Amino acid sequence: MRPERDLPAILVEDYSQERVPRPLQARPPAPRPEVVRRLTSALTAMKHDYERTIGTHRDFHPRTHSRVEHRIDRRADDALADLCHDTALRLSVGPLRLTGDASRAQYDTVEHEYRLPCRLHLPWSWPDLPMWLAVGEISSTRGALRLSLRSRRRMRYPVRYFHAAHAVLTSLESRLTRTV
Repeated sequence: MRPERDLPAILVEDYSQERVPRPLQARPPAPRPEVVRRLTSALTAMKHDYERTIGTHRDFHPRTHSRVEHRIDRRADDALADLCHDTALRLSVGPLRLTGDASRAQYDTVEHEYRLPCRLHLPWSWPDLPMWLAVGEISSTRGALRLSLRSRRRMRYPVRYFHAAHAVLTSLESRLTRTV
């Protein structure tokens, strides 16, 4: 027994389709070259900024991980030598202060980065935070500046910590571009 034979036939009514003529619309004028140039430069800057600040965009939850990272267009060993040319790292960005001793820098073979123990002074935090400033290798011509807490203990970080860490790394990055 087949169910198709037991069902009555379905009658489909005729239908027709009418096309409504649309009036022709004038094409919008092409954008001027200076507008295109400004838009392209703004989008390029946004893309570069997004690539540079990977810490908050790379599966790091900003309240439970302290790592902040910026990519740079320099080799890691060259960047470390330029940052610590006088065996002491001192950087001030407004009320933020990063200090470190370059003679204590060490190379981490697992992460492929040079780590420098340093201390970060934040106006709302006492005592100064013990930090790792790392200059990592991404490729033979590119590196990454990484700032993270030396503590392995999980804590919740205020969102303003990341703004401070990004400000410090941006200042370090600008220091590197001045020495090129």
